[in-house]
Amino acid sequence: AIGIIILSILILVAYGVYLNQKSENQITELLQERRLPLRGQKVKIREIDPLFKPDLIHLYSDEMADVTANIGGRIIEFMAEPHSEVYAGEPIIKLANDDIPAKLKQADCDIVDAEANLAKAKSNYARYSDLFAINAVSQEKFEEVEAALKSAKAHLENNIAKREGILRERENQTIVAPIKGEILKFYKGAGAYVAQGSSVALIGNFTKLYFKMNWTDKDFANVYAGQTAEITFAEDETFSKFYGAKYSADNVGKDQIFTAKITKVSPPPEQKASIREVVFEIDNSNGLLEPGMYDSPN
Repeated sequence: AIGIIILSILILVAYGVYLNQKSENQITELLQERRLPLRGQKVKIREIDPLFKPDLIHLYSDEMADVTANIGGRIIEFMAEPHSEVYAGEPIIKLANDDIPAKLKQADCDIVDAEANLAKAKSNYARYSDLFAINAVSQEKFEEVEAALKSAKAHLENNIAKREGILRERENQTIVAPIKGEILKFYKGAGAYVAQGSSVALIGNFTKLYFKMNWTDKDFANVYAGQTAEITFAEDETFSKFYGAKYSADNVGKDQIFTAKITKVSPPPEQKASIREVVFEIDNSNGLLEPGMYDSPN
């Protein structure tokens, strides 16, 4: 009986050891299953930029100008082609004013007459000066001759100035570009009459375009001049143009990413305000954009 009891005890101890060992093995397996393989990776810093989608923006240029005629006349020559690049002061249109040759000829005749009158007045003044010195003429007569000399000089100067004005009119027959840019259009054709002060062409420089937006500090805080943004436009394949300005080389069409820079924030950030006007400048050196309205820019 004692042997049976001892045997039973040994069996129970052995079974307990078995269970304990099995539990430890299960725990070890569970721990192994919870391990994850890790691979080292170099740390990277990535800026997260906000995306803003206005309904539309209105692009405008600071460099657009009408070319006006400073004198009336007929167009006899175009000295530059439409959509060609011109510099400020470069001749673009030649006019013919039929009155200028006759006016210039008359001015030359008036100068000849005035020079003759001046020569006569000088001669009289010299003669009467000698006579007045010996009291052969009255002071009144001498002053009259002296006044005639001054009048002859003024008359000649006036006719010379008049001729110079006519020469400037002749120079104005050549119309020059007021700014550097592309000739977007000519308003009239060859042979057409142009009145003084009327517009004959439109010139624009679209390499830089601008747009304005009104932003609240609640939505756009810490905005300041000099910040940049990237802009894309949901346009067609060709970026349709109203003015027909030329495309530049290296553009990528609808996939073009434009760079815009904030040039002005008003009121400035250091002043308290709820709403601010923000002015952007777009680099349009690729020539894809023109002044106008653009829908759904990003």
